[in-house]
Amino acid sequence: MISVDVRYFAAVREARGAAGETVRLPVGATIADLVEHVSLERPSLAQWAEHVRFAQNDAFVGSDASLADGDEIAWIPPVSGGTPAAGVFGFAAESITADEATHRLRDAPGLRGGLATFAGIVRRASQGREVTRLDYEAHERMALRVLETIAGEARTRWEILDVAVVHRTGRVELGEVAVSIAVSAAHRAPALEACRFIIDRMKEDVPIWKKETSVEGDSWWSEGS
Repeated sequence: MISVDVRYFAAVREARGAAGETVRLPVGATIADLVEHVSLERPSLAQWAEHVRFAQNDAFVGSDASLADGDEIAWIPPVSGGTPAAGVFGFAAESITADEATHRLRDAPGLRGGLATFAGIVRRASQGREVTRLDYEAHERMALRVLETIAGEARTRWEILDVAVVHRTGRVELGEVAVSIAVSAAHRAPALEACRFIIDRMKEDVPIWKKETSVEGDSWWSEGS
């Protein structure tokens, strides 16, 4: 038998009623076997298995991936989404400013000819609902690795100097900044294009989720919603 640590996030965590658990399975078991095993105890997870992605030790894998003793398996609901030198990334549990990421850029200001920034701010209206607040949750270790990969891809496409991303976690009130992104380059075009690319890729692949609270109730959404 092998033991694997299973982690659940956002709506999946609520469906399971726990943030994680240790599961014992036969040697040679796969992700699909794990899903079947936990779904027997909590049938509500079975419907999620068709919509989530699975990460084995912080790397996305398919349902046919073989498991090894000591693996960490994360259930990644639909999300908002290199090398350590790809950029500067972080999470903040307290308020951040719109230019938070700009202050973390490591390039020499004298090299910059273009600086593109983006700030995501909590708005009242969303999907026809009146939102009162947001709560953000992230698989932080994996999110940092995915952000590094995205920034590395941006560097291969455009001649940029540096990238920085700071994202809030926990409760974020109306009007507060949820994410701050900055990209510097020698010229404006690559800075603007790379910033847009990073924002779009974050919506697809970085494991960050938000819960919207409104008078109609609570709803989990991907970061990009």
